[in-house]
Amino acid sequence: MKKTVLILSLALAALCVISISIGRYQIPPATVIKIIAAKFAACERDWPERMETVIWSIRFPRVIAAMAVGAGLSMSAAVLQSMFQNPLVSPFILGVSSGAGFGAAVAILLEMNRLALYLMVFAGGAVAVTLSCLLGKENGRGNSKITLVLSGVIVGGFFSSLISALKYMADPYTKLPEIVFWLMGSLAYVTGENLLWISPIIIFPMAALYFYSWKFNILALGEYEAKSLGEDTERLKMIGIVFTTMLVSATVALSGVIGWVGLVVANSARMVTGPNLVRLVPVSALAGAIYLLLIDDMARSLASVEIPLGILTSLAGAPVFIYILKKSGGDKQ
Repeated sequence: MKKTVLILSLALAALCVISISIGRYQIPPATVIKIIAAKFAACERDWPERMETVIWSIRFPRVIAAMAVGAGLSMSAAVLQSMFQNPLVSPFILGVSSGAGFGAAVAILLEMNRLALYLMVFAGGAVAVTLSCLLGKENGRGNSKITLVLSGVIVGGFFSSLISALKYMADPYTKLPEIVFWLMGSLAYVTGENLLWISPIIIFPMAALYFYSWKFNILALGEYEAKSLGEDTERLKMIGIVFTTMLVSATVALSGVIGWVGLVVANSARMVTGPNLVRLVPVSALAGAIYLLLIDDMARSLASVEIPLGILTSLAGAPVFIYILKKSGGDKQ
């Protein structure tokens, strides 16, 4: 566990330097390291001032945002999959992302301020996941694995339809392009101010999910076993749902809707760490940060124009989803 975390941490640190250095204005990695080190220690400044401007005003906030979004989506997926004992569950599959996207589209259409946008995003995500869980119950006995996934698909489709209705009503020259581009997911407009404002809303639920990770392990034993140990399973599920929804909503407010990240990373991390969330949650967070940082680097460098992140994560995630679906096809619980 410690060795895995150390390797991922070193890989993430190296990738951060590389990500900051690449772009239309190339900056050598050695110079990036010196500029960052200059913030903490005195050293000879042998680089132009514009390099510092590019790093601190544009690339550094974007790299931090990519890591935060990737880590948050992956942690959320790992916890939800364990809670519902279903490798197919993720914030995207449960409809949280679509609900949060609908809330953001409403906020954009009504020209709400940043705080109102976040509240709308959280409200949309909370309503979506609540509907998915309610529809996924079988005769009041809890959530079925397959039924929960199907319910999430239905709820996600419902909110996607509502988003389409909003796009139809939006001004085609101003609001519509903004809504469409935002829903495809991008970190192009992340600033230090945005990041500073939303960072606490991301850090708090991440810390809470890690704190409760050992308790969420009990839910993986099943409803009967968890209750026999004296746990209030419904309360524990509610805690997990609230914090994952808060975390996913915060990432959606920062970067737009980016699907498939949690599904790909959480299942890959589970192959390395096993199902124990105490190990899985931090590894998923680090792996998710690395994954989305790589995707963002590709989005910035594969073409002359920036590719929305949602396109690349969907292309990468769909084959993984098919693999997981076939692997768990015999599980009919």
